[in-house]
Amino acid sequence: MLGQLHLSASMWSAIEGRTDGSRDHLVAAQADAETLGNPEDGVGFNLLGFGPTNVRLWQMNGAVELAEYGKVIELAQGFRPTALRAVDRQQAYWLAYGRALAHSGRNDQQRWRRT
Repeated sequence: MLGQLHLSASMWSAIEGRTDGSRDHLVAAQADAETLGNPEDGVGFNLLGFGPTNVRLWQMNGAVELAEYGKVIELAQGFRPTALRAVDRQQAYWLAYGRALAHSGRNDQQRWRRT
């Protein structure tokens, strides 16, 4: 639960434009996630899906809020949204990724090219 609270705090910090606060909470959440690993059933406690994969997704969404679109595209590389069984988590991946591509002036064929 503590890790999930850090994820929520990181997003609020990002929305408020507090980059350092957002990153500090993400680092704390990542540390918790690394000790727990990904939930075997893909959903985990209270259907939160808390683990390294979900933390990476929250990193992507926080970077979108901070207009760090190149970082979102970088985090999307090698990400498997289907590892998260909750459909809303998979949807969050595609929304963050799509927003980053659109704001970067890229399309699906150009997604990995660096600017």
